[in-house]
Amino acid sequence: MPVCRRKMVKVSHGHALYCIDQGPADATSAALFLHGGPGGQTPQHLIDIIPKNYRAVGFDQRGCGRSRPERSITENTTWHTLKDIEQIRHELGIQAFKIIAGSWGAALALLYAASNPGRVEKLILYSPFLGSPKDTEHFLFATRKEYPIDWGRFFHQNEILDSKSLIEQFSSAILGSPSPEQSAACQAWVEYELFAGSNGKETKIDRSLILSGFHLRYAAISCHYFRNGFFLNGYDLLDLTNRVQAPTVILQGGRDLVSRPEAAVQLAQDLPVAELRLLHEAGHCGGGSPIEEALLAVLADEFKQNEEA
Repeated sequence: MPVCRRKMVKVSHGHALYCIDQGPADATSAALFLHGGPGGQTPQHLIDIIPKNYRAVGFDQRGCGRSRPERSITENTTWHTLKDIEQIRHELGIQAFKIIAGSWGAALALLYAASNPGRVEKLILYSPFLGSPKDTEHFLFATRKEYPIDWGRFFHQNEILDSKSLIEQFSSAILGSPSPEQSAACQAWVEYELFAGSNGKETKIDRSLILSGFHLRYAAISCHYFRNGFFLNGYDLLDLTNRVQAPTVILQGGRDLVSRPEAAVQLAQDLPVAELRLLHEAGHCGGGSPIEEALLAVLADEFKQNEEA
């Protein structure tokens, strides 16, 4: 196994980010993993498949996972995360990244690559969620078309509300004072995402995750971002593609009920150098999903080439 260094990186406004730095410490090029959610945490199992002669880095974003303070939405925005990436890069002495990012992490990767073109060697994006109003609408309502009864059960109603009303309904409970109702709302939010992400196969969060408080952390950060339009301030990430210079591979499921397949297709068309691998029957990314299997194959090929170089 490669040497793995773990540390807390102090960033602005009292946040400390849990950071994993694996492989040769003197390497100035590294794979950077950006997790999704918002609210997820670093995918250690993906970091572990990077060859030991290549550096790999990942961190839990503000308020997420093992970062502290947990659940904190104070000074926690998309733009803070982009600054955090730069601080981590600088502190670790890294000149450039190959970025591997899924779902919401793909949006962060695109924004970082557009803002720091000289710092990104390649993008490997899977199930990209770009944070536009259309993306939010898809996340909340694509399941209603496929599974109307289950949709009504998750949202305790069958009438059609707009996305803003649904998010506000959840946010008022999830971001309120600690209570049994808050915990139940957090669990419902996470289980809805599991349901959508698995195309109706998974409906219950693992008991161990509830006991660890994962659902409280995830739902708080996720609702905070959804409620605030992902802090994009009207930006459409598809309008920034001409500023992304790095070659890009995009993996997308044709039956993804979380991330819009149309957005991935448009992204591939608009980026200067991009390859889209569309898995027509696949859904969203997740452990053991067809998208993750395809990602593992892409990573194996990418870093095999690195070993041979």
